Parts: sequence; C-alpha cells; structure tokens
Amino acid sequence: MRLFKLFLFGIFLVVFWSCSDLGDPLQVPEIEVSTSLNFDSVSLEDSTEATLQISNDGTLALILDSLRITGTDSADFQFTSQLADSKEIAPKGNLNITIRFKPSALGAKTAALNIFSNDPDNPSLTVSFTVGNVLVSYATQIQPIFTTNCTSCHGVPNGLYLTSYDNLMIGNSNNGPVITAGDADNSVLVQKILGTAGFGGRMPADNPSYFDSHQDELQLIKDWIDEGAQDN
Repeated sequence: MRLFKLFLFGIFLVVFWSCSDLGDPLQVPEIEVSTSLNFDSVSLEDSTEATLQISNDGTLALILDSLRITGTDSADFQFTSQLADSKEIAPKGNLNITIRFKPSALGAKTAALNIFSNDPDNPSLTVSFTVGNVLVSYATQIQPIFTTNCTSCHGVPNGLYLTSYDNLMIGNSNNGPVITAGDADNSVLVQKILGTAGFGGRMPADNPSYFDSHQDELQLIKDWIDEGAQDN
C-alpha cells in the first residue's frame, strides 16, 4: 500500500509540474549577432550602407531595450530608419538593421553599435564598425584646387587643360598623360608641382611656391592619385 501511495504521489508531481504556470525554466531569449559590421570604401561626402541581422535563437521573445551608436566618430553613422526602444523579436525570428556611413573627414573611423536586450547571458553586446578607405573626392576636393590655382593658365584646350576630370586625364598635348593612377610620385603633375619633372618650370607658374605653404592640398592630390585617380 505504501508503495502504491508513493507511486500515486509521483504521478501527481508530474501532472502538477506539467500543468503549473511555472513554465520551462530553460525557456529564454537568445540573441545572435555578428561582432562586426563592415562598410565599403567611400568618397568623402558620399555615403555607403551596411546591414546587420539580429536573430533570436531562443524560445521567448527577445526584447531590444535599446540600440545606440557610440564612439569618437559616431556622428558619421546613422540608422536608415527609426528604431523604437523595447523592440521585440519573436522566437526564431530576426531583425535587419541598416546603418548609413557618411564620412565628414578623412582618416580612420572609430564607432560601434551597442545592443542592450533581455538575453540573460548577453544583456549587452558591442558590434564594431570596420570601415574601408575614406577616399579623396575629385569633385569636391581636387577640382577646386585646380580651379583656384591652375585654370588661369590651364583653362583653355591648349596643352594641359585642368577644368575637368576628363581633360586632366587626357593630359598634355605635348607630353602626354600627367597622371599615373596609383603612383603619385611618378605622375608628371606632382613632379611639376615639386619642380622635379626635368622640363619646364615649376607649377603654378604665377606662384611656384604655392604648395610649399599648402602641403595639405598637395597631399590631397597625391592621396587621390595613389587611390587610383578616380572620377568621384
């Protein structure tokens, strides 16, 4: 009789546990997300986008308490759509987050996405941003240098014509191309600015020492050529 009572008690415990509102203690949300987000190379003042997928591999709803872009260059990154705090992702569901990168200056960028959620094992995660080169823009950075300092002499189609990208890349009617894409040091244009071309005078002709006091502009020209002399 005693064994029978113990048997009945055991059945009662099993039924009570399965019917109670205690639930399965193993049911939890489980966030899955890449630890990095990669952005392509982009010209200064242009923009590029990258998409991050946040998944919930758990059995309860994943609640994203907040998503925040932080870091020294956080202002260069923005969500393409507004994201409300307490956003829910259903079990086995996912959410795509698209972030736009628009650089405000050249140089390396430091920023990351901080994700806060109700995942008990990973309540706070950081997704690092990896950025390709921020390229010098011909249209907004290089052509203005030529327009200000060079087109007074090189503004007509006679010899070197510096009023547009296409004309620059045609080069000098007497000496051929003045740009060697990917190689600033061996580009005639840079050699003429430095006075090392071996023919003719140093440029600009009306102010040969201009770039001595404007090394930042010379460096932009050299960087643009080394980056491939793109029409960007």
